[in-house]
Amino acid sequence: MSLDTPFICDLHALRLSKEPEHLRRVLFRRFGDIYSSLDERASDIIKIYDSNIPTDIKKEWISFISEEILLAQIDGKVIPGSLLDIFSSLRPLGDSCPALGTLLKLEKACSTFPLKTDESPSSARIWIFKADTKSKCQFSDISESLDGFDDIFSKGANLFPILVPETEGKFYGKSWQLAASIAIKAIGEGNPKHLRSLALDWIATGTCDGERTGYVELGNKLSLNFGRHRSWIIPRENVKEIPPALHNMFIRSANTLDDAWNTIIGKSHKEGYPLKWSEMSKKCEELHITFGGDIKAAVMSVLLLKPKTIVPWLSESDMSKKSFENFRQVIDSLHFKSIIHEHTEKTVISSSDLHLSEKRLMAHFEGKPSIYVIFNITSGNRLMSYAVQSVARLYPNVHLIYREAESPQGQFVYFNYHDFPPYSGIITANNLPPTKHNWEYLSSNKKEDRFKNGEEFLRRLKIRKDHRSPPK
Repeated sequence: MSLDTPFICDLHALRLSKEPEHLRRVLFRRFGDIYSSLDERASDIIKIYDSNIPTDIKKEWISFISEEILLAQIDGKVIPGSLLDIFSSLRPLGDSCPALGTLLKLEKACSTFPLKTDESPSSARIWIFKADTKSKCQFSDISESLDGFDDIFSKGANLFPILVPETEGKFYGKSWQLAASIAIKAIGEGNPKHLRSLALDWIATGTCDGERTGYVELGNKLSLNFGRHRSWIIPRENVKEIPPALHNMFIRSANTLDDAWNTIIGKSHKEGYPLKWSEMSKKCEELHITFGGDIKAAVMSVLLLKPKTIVPWLSESDMSKKSFENFRQVIDSLHFKSIIHEHTEKTVISSSDLHLSEKRLMAHFEGKPSIYVIFNITSGNRLMSYAVQSVARLYPNVHLIYREAESPQGQFVYFNYHDFPPYSGIITANNLPPTKHNWEYLSSNKKEDRFKNGEEFLRRLKIRKDHRSPPK
């Protein structure tokens, strides 16, 4: 055997396998290893099938190869006839389930869900098969094995689930429901690309009533270690249970089944509707701002929102500190009633260490009342904005705004994570409130409009005589 021969096609390695339960766990995590190269591996597979290996080992091996064949068909791959001749008549997913040849004729989808255990976490795959009304194929009844079965599988839908657990044993709860519901939705769409992605790239946990997702106990599920990378989908209600050490994992939350599906097919960021500054001003209780360089967008957001409280977030750089000093001088001179929180070590976030920045921000919001927070991430560097986005995903009361340098006067982009998928939109210039300040200067990105200190900024922000309201 060559060095690139997959374990499943290595006859010598299989002969050394003595415990079927251990082999099952190993093969479970290797799902997807050879589905795309069945034509290249056909001769090795046939050789192993014809070989003399223990019956219980061979049973686990046949089950794995059969799932690879099902996955290959989902992805539109051509399955070698030599393999079909052997495997079509077998019943690899259970003696009371249809033969593989029958399963290949049915619409199908596969998804994975985790199992909470007292020791190391485990998982299971659930295959959903859809038979037409004339089909007479018989599936084993597993309704008693799945808590809340009738919530997902309505009578007459001709949908039949088959469980492939990583380990033997009974499991409890409804955490399988979201994975099964997504698989059913995938069957309805029938896109090979999305079916493959669901089977190989995602793991879902949560209850589901067919429309909305619901809370489940995460326990140690998120510590699952798959051989290949998988992204997670969990209910929005579970987001705050994610341990800080796992915040950098690719975990997505969903309020509804549609949200979960949109995430899988790559439509996880939807377009929002235009907002009015007057509406946002009424809601905004705290305005948080990252500071790094230019303060024009920061001052602009204060003029537009008139927040009750301003919370500054600085990096360790001198530029960030100077930026905040200029900002404070401008706001104090404009006699705003906003209360600016004193800058302390607790509001310093790293501009070079994402984990530390996230940790400091999380500590600020943890346990606080869910007041309406708008976070201006225009200034500061990109890493600081990434840290704020992590907070916004966990705290739906935090809403982000950002101003592009070349945007029209007064226009910002907003990002909202309180719904999922998150959405963005614009706050347009024609929704600006009346003001007496120089909006042309505030919106300018020209080199000649840069300033050295707060006093110079204030002079340029002076009241204009030619018009006392911003352009429409």
